[in-house]
Amino acid sequence: MTMHRLQISLPEWQYRFLREQASRTDQSIDGFIRKLIEQEAQTVQRPVEEDPIWEVVGIGRGGPPYDVSERVDEFLYSVQGEIDIEERRRRAIAAAGQFRSGASDISEKHDECLRHITANLED
Repeated sequence: MTMHRLQISLPEWQYRFLREQASRTDQSIDGFIRKLIEQEAQTVQRPVEEDPIWEVVGIGRGGPPYDVSERVDEFLYSVQGEIDIEERRRRAIAAAGQFRSGASDISEKHDECLRHITANLED
């Protein structure tokens, strides 16, 4: 493994913290820092397939529940659901990429699109 040397400046309290934590865990300061970076890298690099958002993609397709967008946290994180997690995952994978509006700028103009949709719902 190639190692790169780095030089950083830290406030006194951060240096004391690193020194104390490294000593407490019987590591060098640089070993402790490498361990912190490794832990952070593992949390950031979670596979896309494990993101809970995939559990709601398509869950409201073709029928109830119609309020998925209003109750997204409940559907993602609650154990109370009308469909078990494996069924939600199966539906999410099946529905991925199935819906197209034809618009290519929704991410840029999402506020405008939502206002338009909301206005049409109120009519």
